[in-house]
Amino acid sequence: MNKRANKKAFFICVLIGLMYVSVAMKLPDRFTIGRTSETRDAAPTGMSVSIPKPAPVNVPAPAKPSKTEPVIEPSYFVAIPIVCFAIKEGLIEKEGLIFIRKDAQDNAYCKKPMDILKEKDEEGLKSMAKIIGKKQLISFFKKEGVALREELDPRDVILGKGYVIEKNIILAMYNRNVPEDYNKLFPYTIHTTEIRRENDRFAFRQVPDTLKTYPDKDQNEWVMPSLINLPMKTALEKLATRTSKIKIYGSGLVAEQQPKAFEKMKGETECVIHGRPYR
Repeated sequence: MNKRANKKAFFICVLIGLMYVSVAMKLPDRFTIGRTSETRDAAPTGMSVSIPKPAPVNVPAPAKPSKTEPVIEPSYFVAIPIVCFAIKEGLIEKEGLIFIRKDAQDNAYCKKPMDILKEKDEEGLKSMAKIIGKKQLISFFKKEGVALREELDPRDVILGKGYVIEKNIILAMYNRNVPEDYNKLFPYTIHTTEIRRENDRFAFRQVPDTLKTYPDKDQNEWVMPSLINLPMKTALEKLATRTSKIKIYGSGLVAEQQPKAFEKMKGETECVIHGRPYR
């Protein structure tokens, strides 16, 4: 019994001694017991923090250059829509006479607006610009989307000098303001460019210089009307449809005319009428 007890005590002492030795040599820190993951390269689990990806930056594509409409100095082309606007607004009478100038003998020259436009009469256009006025001209261009410089002279405005306009704006002026009863003015040619009406719309066209036609004013034949005892204004209106060379003396009723009534005339014949006061 004692042997068995002694043997048991011996093993207990050995076990205690081994435990002390293992603690002394820090053997528990060198061996860890834990579950191994199925794959060696698996990332360790733990707290996950999601970092938002930066939002994509939209870089605008290079802007394509806008197509700009060609611009021109409008010259006499702009006069037609201006005059049509003035007639529509009652600033000018379509069949009325526009005073052009007086010569050295104080003789007056007058023309109708249509004849001034057809003949591109610069003095006649200046006279109409004076009648229309700067304020109305600026208002007209503003409605058409064109801002004129304040220092522009109204005479230069109607002659189309000293400023430029896009071609499409000029055509829009024609389409909005020029009625069909002005068709006899077209094609309206300046140098090698013309405006013509095509399918109820206006368009610019280039004209070879060799194809330009020039009206021969001296080829038109007409008969001198009888003007005696007519009011001077009525006599002027009758003559203005035939010639622009008209000399006036006096006022009231026509007392004398040259050439005489019913004589055959040709082209721009000079006509002279003398007036007498009303009785």
